Amino acid sequence: MRYQALFLLFAVGTANATTLEVEVSQGSHETERYTYQLTDERQTLDLRESGRYTVAIQDKIRAKEICREAEFRTGIMMTLRQVEKPAHGKYLVEVVGQVSKLKRLEEKEHLDCGTNMVPIIENAAFSDTSLIEVGRPKAMVVDGKTTLLLTVKE
Repeated sequence: MRYQALFLLFAVGTANATTLEVEVSQGSHETERYTYQLTDERQTLDLRESGRYTVAIQDKIRAKEICREAEFRTGIMMTLRQVEKPAHGKYLVEVVGQVSKLKRLEEKEHLDCGTNMVPIIENAAFSDTSLIEVGRPKAMVVDGKTTLLLTVKE
């Protein structure tokens, strides 16, 4: 009897599972596909890549030079969520994100242990709230290189 109840609970939970499929196409790179449960909780899609640079500073109090490696992240990051309850197979989906690009690494102070570098990063925010019908993909152009294809599946 206990196993029947667990199976029924599992079957009901998976039968009502609506998913949001996100296909990301960036420039000439191959399309990447991600699938999320569609709920009112924010889901994060982070496609940023890491880059490294050196930080070199003069600690005036200790009279020491300090050199370390640091990290910056560039690329696309977004959150996705269902805004309202579905109506007749249509879902209102909110997409909020940011695209970051490394403009350049500026050389600043030169010390014996290394050179202080400062990453100059450009950020562009984007957002959209779209009414998406089940099974009908919705395209969203983020910038000149990135396109999102959102599909709701029940």
